[in-house]
Amino acid sequence: MQMKRSCASFLAGVWALSLFFPLTLPAKTSIAVYQVKVKGKADPSLGPAMTSLMIYELSKSPELQVIEEETLKLVFERQGLNLSELCDSTQCQVEIGKLVQAQKMVVGELLRMGETYIMTLRITNIATGTVEASIKKECTCTEDQLPLLASQAAIEIRKFYGESGLSAPPLPTPSVPAGQPSAPASAPQDYWAIYKEGVAAYERKDADTALLKFAAAEPSGRQDWKFMNDLYWYWGATYRDLKKDNVKALEYYQKCVQVSQDLNDWPAYWAIYMQGVIANERGDAAAAMQKLNQAEQYGKNEPGFGQEVRRMKDVIQKPH
Repeated sequence: MQMKRSCASFLAGVWALSLFFPLTLPAKTSIAVYQVKVKGKADPSLGPAMTSLMIYELSKSPELQVIEEETLKLVFERQGLNLSELCDSTQCQVEIGKLVQAQKMVVGELLRMGETYIMTLRITNIATGTVEASIKKECTCTEDQLPLLASQAAIEIRKFYGESGLSAPPLPTPSVPAGQPSAPASAPQDYWAIYKEGVAAYERKDADTALLKFAAAEPSGRQDWKFMNDLYWYWGATYRDLKKDNVKALEYYQKCVQVSQDLNDWPAYWAIYMQGVIANERGDAAAAMQKLNQAEQYGKNEPGFGQEVRRMKDVIQKPH
């Protein structure tokens, strides 16, 4: 009895002291970084590398509690998956966030267009399933300089959570050799810049501006088949995703494949895949399966692509 009274007195004393000396340490925001998805001509191995860099950079924050990459791997293993089997839907990513007890989930993509790398990030609130912020950073740089891109992107996330006074080395910018004049605004090499303006318009769901930019970039880029490959992909995506016009979308997906000199190169096999999706939506299952088989063959080196093709095949073959 004496010990019970002593414990009760001690706890009461702690409670009383807390009234006068309240704990003021704020709780950190727990955040997980989903594996960065690589698109375009970037090396697929950059996905895990950029993910690790983002985790390292965010771990420097006093405001964030970063979920270890090994924890994510363990959760995937328990679900019978691996980190190369990416789930693209917000709902899927939210469920992963819940399993690792994260409050926020960072989902990123790394896209290479020509010599430019573009990194886009979304911060999703696990409790509500809504996207709280979107971040975009890009550099005209080599793979060796991509840690700078990861650092810049991580700093933007840290600023979003209230940190100030942060800085990182500036991102590289294209240089003009000594004695060589800069190209005028109308020079043909600017078709990549115009195209990127179109992609940016597509990402903010401004279909009309995107289509105008793509049309403006097309004439000067005709001699560059890799450029035309990318251009027609986004042109088709604009018609499908924003204009809801499958006829025009199919036209540009077909052009994307036609101009490609290497169907193993992104986005040609994705354009083949989309032709299969549209064929299925039109009720032509045989044509859809033919395109999906072709796409699976050419896109086998992209992590997660084969899984997506098989998922679509299952949808087509499932009895209605």
